[in-house]
Parts: sequence; structure tokens; C-alpha cells
Amino acid sequence: MKNKASFTIVLTFLFVFLLSLTAFADSFKQLYRKSEELTSGFTYSETILRKDNDKLLRVYSLKDDFSDNVRPYVFPDDTIYGGMDINAAVSYARAMGLNVVAAVNADFGYWDTRISCGMAVENGIYKTSPETNSAVGFSDNGAVISYWPKIRFEFNDADGNAILYTGHYNKSRGDDGVYVYSEYFSTVSTRTKGRGKFIRLKIDEGSLRLGGELSLTVTDIISDKEAISIGEGNLIITASASSGLYSYLEPFAVGEKISLRISCSDERLIGCPQVSGCGNILFMDGELFNPEYYDKSILGVNPRTFLGIYPDGSYEIFVADGRSSISEGLTFDEMIAFLRSMGCVSAVNFDGGGSSVMSVVRPKSGETEIVNTPSDGAPRSVCSYILYIADECDAENRLFLNENGAYVYTGSTLSLSFSELSPELKKISLKGELTITPSFGRVAGGKYYAPSIPCEDVISISSERGSGKGTISVVSAPDALYITDIKSGKALTAVSVSHGDKLRLSGEAYLNSKKITVNPGLFELYCDGFLGSFSKDGELTVSGLPGTSGRIYLSLGGSTVSVPLTIEDEFSDIKGHWAEKYINTLFVKKLVSGTGEGIFSPDVPIRRSDFILMLYRAAGCPQTQIAENPFSDVQKDSYYYDALMWGYDSGIAKGYDGFFAPDSYLTREMGMTFLSRALVAFGITPPTVNTEEILSVFSDNSSLSPWAREAAASMVRLGVIEGYNGELRPQDNLLRCQLCKMLLSAFKE
Repeated sequence: MKNKASFTIVLTFLFVFLLSLTAFADSFKQLYRKSEELTSGFTYSETILRKDNDKLLRVYSLKDDFSDNVRPYVFPDDTIYGGMDINAAVSYARAMGLNVVAAVNADFGYWDTRISCGMAVENGIYKTSPETNSAVGFSDNGAVISYWPKIRFEFNDADGNAILYTGHYNKSRGDDGVYVYSEYFSTVSTRTKGRGKFIRLKIDEGSLRLGGELSLTVTDIISDKEAISIGEGNLIITASASSGLYSYLEPFAVGEKISLRISCSDERLIGCPQVSGCGNILFMDGELFNPEYYDKSILGVNPRTFLGIYPDGSYEIFVADGRSSISEGLTFDEMIAFLRSMGCVSAVNFDGGGSSVMSVVRPKSGETEIVNTPSDGAPRSVCSYILYIADECDAENRLFLNENGAYVYTGSTLSLSFSELSPELKKISLKGELTITPSFGRVAGGKYYAPSIPCEDVISISSERGSGKGTISVVSAPDALYITDIKSGKALTAVSVSHGDKLRLSGEAYLNSKKITVNPGLFELYCDGFLGSFSKDGELTVSGLPGTSGRIYLSLGGSTVSVPLTIEDEFSDIKGHWAEKYINTLFVKKLVSGTGEGIFSPDVPIRRSDFILMLYRAAGCPQTQIAENPFSDVQKDSYYYDALMWGYDSGIAKGYDGFFAPDSYLTREMGMTFLSRALVAFGITPPTVNTEEILSVFSDNSSLSPWAREAAASMVRLGVIEGYNGELRPQDNLLRCQLCKMLLSAFKE
């Protein structure tokens, strides 16, 4: 059933393979490879490589190594005309009763009609012509590549005389010849444009197979129509009015018996039940094949779908993602180098770009899922696919590690799950006890415990009904780290917070753009000390000063990443103000508050009551022993009442004649006096000063009230007051921003 390579072919392959290794080493470095033998002889693989330009490349593949369980099936959608995306194609094929376990896009197609550019043979039925395109045939012996196969329809009359030759079949009609349509083209019509002549023939005997013969009867001749229906069991022969080829249809008459022979220039294709058109042949028997004819419009970096054939005839179909940060794509030269490195001796390029897509049955769900990332963001509607159909057989069930290929950081824990597929790759319930044996780590309670050293840990799985293997990559050096917000689950690029906020943060680690499982406690999270502090579970309490900026850091395995963090100003009107730092510092200490709606009003005079309230807060809001209100203009329900009683009890707020004037603005000399008294109340002894000597340097010192002169001199001596251009301006109102600076200077903050 299977043809094996001759000794000569093997030697040729080895020579070509060794030559290719150098080119491959210069172009790619393999970073990751995960393979799953879904059933005997049929393997799905995912490979990550780094190209010589330092860009990543992701390649997905299906290898058919003469599988007895799975066979390829060329599927040009429901009809040749029109397209389907891969999910619709799989669903449609399943509705036909086909057990589809994988699918990949195949031939190029025309944008406007989604008709395949090349040929298609589906399950032995010839469905569309090659039109000077190459093809790939699939049989029990593997895959073969055919360069420009020529397939001809030869119509003969009842006497065996040839009356018409044509190669155009189920393609959009042009003026370059006579075209043939079958029911496989469209259920609607011939979809021809412009007037034409049509011959309808009923198929009496035979089927549309390469090398086959059919018996036909002419049932209808129709002229001057743009398009006609085809109908089941019929063929339509047609020429356009503008082609000048009506004479080629003259030999046909209604009721006449006609025979049709379908010839093929490549006898190998006659023995292939499945044939797909393809793009350029890249190389044959190890040698580049007609590179001067490569399609120059697609030679650059692109997503790709391509096929390589091994010396024994087995083959592998690849899809390379492209146009993204995690997979750049391939040039033609890179594609050739990659295929040679895999040991392929012959190869073709299929359709590519946004059309490249692969869907494979995943053991965890038992359903086919798209495994690559189409560059359009979603699967594109295309003209043809190669499906893989699983047939019934007597092989054993296969067990799968659902986390196969996972990255786990050394010393971390990964929850494991397992699936079981029948030989037909259908999901079935796990039964019986599983025996799970890792090579290096430890498995207990459904969890994998990674060792402390990097390794490729092979996990063997067995039960009474089947067996399988999976691989876990234990790693210790990520190449990318991200700080994530636990609540949103998003990676942070910058953080803007308010003083007092709490953030629950964690980390994510990646290697080759794949996420690594890491125990949260192994991440080290920290920040610039003036911003705040982290708890053990990753909660950041923002205690820093509003208006300041710094960074949050995450470290793991010798790598560190950081993101900027800004503590926003509490008040929108102090950004850039000279007193911004003083105001924010007092806000953090809860000594000042705003004037409403997120503003502080820094350049507004401060009221006498508000200053006493600030001092009261600085003192920790102590209780007072004053039983009777000494100020007739202060109400007990005032927001500053307790503060003023404390101020009076502490000797700070004395008032005059039983009044305090709480809503009056505070003058600068009043502020200096209150502050001097507050120092005493706080246990700070003001320095002894020569009052008049200190004040003499200010040209307006004579405007100071007698009761304020000593306090003013003390504040000057302490550096709390500096004056303006040699003036104290004692009778000016004290602004809210000025008072903030005075308070911090007085208490050495």
C-alpha cells in the first residue's frame, strides 16, 4: 500500500538536507516546538523561530505520515463558484457526513468570483481545470507535485469522430475558447456574462474522473443568452458571442449521442483521488524550480500556506503567520530555506497572505479550532481547502495533556487536565485511573510541580484504554515581563493614581511571546520608596505626595520591567503653582482641604477660623476642657468650633472684646502671631531674638502692630518669613498658599 524511497533517493535527500542546514542556521533559530500525534501517522505541530533579523516567526503544520486513520480531502467549497471561511467549510463538510479533524486553505482564487485559479479533484471527481497552474495530488502513496498538468475534454460523435477539444472547465468564461460547466460549478447558473451560445448535454453514463469516459445526449441548444442554469447530471458547453467561436459548436445537434473522454498529461494524477491547484513550485528533488517564474508580487514577507514533500512521499502542510509583532511572516527565500531545513525534497507555495488559516481538532474540546492568527483578524472567505477526514479503524484511544507545550517557571505549579480521543479523533469521556509520569517534575493532586532547574519535561499518560505523551517546558528566564492590574487583568503601560489609592498588582511573564505560568509569590513587586509600599500579596498603598512621579518595578529571573506612576494633584488649580509641594504635603498630612469641587484656591486669603482649624488638625484634633464658649460670634455648630475652643484653651486664639471674627481674613501679622503661639502650644520654644534688630532690615517694619512685633521677629529668625523685596507687608491678607509654606517652615517639614 505504501511506496518507500529507494536507497538512491535517500542518499540524495541526505546530501540536500546537509547542504540546507547551513542556510537554515543563518536564517532561523528554533525557540519552541510542540508536536501532538493526534492519531497514528498524523501529527500537528506548532513551532516558534527567531529570524536572522531578530523577528519572531510562528509556523503551524499538519504532517501526514501515511496515516491509516486520517486521509486528505480536497474541498473546493459547496460549489466551485463562491467561497467560504474555514469554519463554514468544516461545518458544510460535516453536514455531508465527513468527520473533519483538520483543515487548511489551499489554492489561490480569483477575488471577484472565489473560483480556484488551479484544478481540483474532490474524492475522485474532476471539478475544475488547472488553466496553466501546477497541482498537488494526494493518494495512499503520499503526495506528488505536477507541473502545469494539461487536462483535455475530447468530445466525439456517435461514429467516434472528434468534434471538439477544450481544456476550460468550470472557470469564468472568456473569449479565449470554448468552456464546459458541470453541476459542481454553481447551483444557480453558468454565471457567464455577455451573450453566448450554450449546448446542454445529459450525462447518460460515466462520471467526471481523470482518464474517464462519459456517454452524453444533447438535450438543448440555446443562443443569445447571458447565462443559463446547469442542472443536476448535465454538462453545458458554451462560447461567448464575442469570441467568434460559435462554429465550434455547430457539430452538436439535439438528440445526438456524444462521448466524452477526459485525458490528463500527468498519469500520476489519474491515480490521485484528491488533487488541489497550487502556486509556484519552489523546488523539486532538491533543486530550485523555475525561480524566474516565481510570482514577483508575493516574494516579500507575507503570511504563507505551503507544502513540503519528504523523500518517502509523506508530506507536511504549513501555515506561517505574518504581519504581527509575534510573527513577521516569510519571504520566498526564507520559505524555501525553512522547508529544506525540515528535510523536504520538493515543495510548493499554496495561497497566502490574509487567506492563510489552519483549523485542527483540539483534544480539550473535541472540536476543530483555528490555531493560527489570520492577518485579517478573522478567517477570510476562500475558494478551496484541504480537509483531513478521520475514518473508523481499530487503533487504540489516545490520551492528551491539555497543557501540552506550556511554559512553567522553575518552582511553579500548573494545574493539569487530560482528554481522550477515539481513533476517529472524537472526544470521549475519560474512564479508569490515569497513570501520569513526568521525567523531572512531580505530579500530585492534579497539579504539576516544576523542578528548580530548566528542562523539557515529558509527561507520559496511560490508562487501560490508551496512552499518550505531552511536554512541559520548565524555564527560568523570561524575555518579556508585564505589570498587570488584577482587577482589569490588563497590562499597565502607565499608572495615574490619587494619594491613598490601593492597587492590586501582579505580573505576567512571557518567553517567545508565549505566557509562562508563574506562582505569584515568585514575582518581586516594588516601587520608588516615596510613592508608597507593597504588601506581600501585591497590594500597593499609595502614600506619596500628590504631584510626584516615580516608577513601579517587577522582577523575575534576572529581568526587570517598570512602568511610570504619577500621583495626581488633589486640586486642579495648583499644578505648576510655586506652593504646589507645600499644599500637597499638608493635604497628605490631612491638615488642609480644598474649597470645593476639587480646587484649593491657593491665591485666596485665608480666614482666621480656617487657620486655627489647620493648627488644630496638626495637633491631632485633641479634646478641650473649655466648657463655655468665650466668643459671642462663634456658633457651636460651626465646622471650626472644636478647633477654636482648642485654640483658645492653648492660648493661640485670644480674640478681642469677646469676639473672634472667624470669617475675617487673616493678616500676615496675625498669621505670624498665631504661628508663634502655636509653637509654644506644641512644646517648641521660639528662639530668643533682638526684636528691633531683626525687624530693622524691613523698610515697612513700623507698620507692624506692637502686639505682633516679637512674634514677627521670631518667625523671621526661624526662616518662616522672608518678606518681599525688603518688606514684611504685615497688614496684607495672608494667602492660603503662603500659610502652607509658613506652616511647613515653622514645623521643619
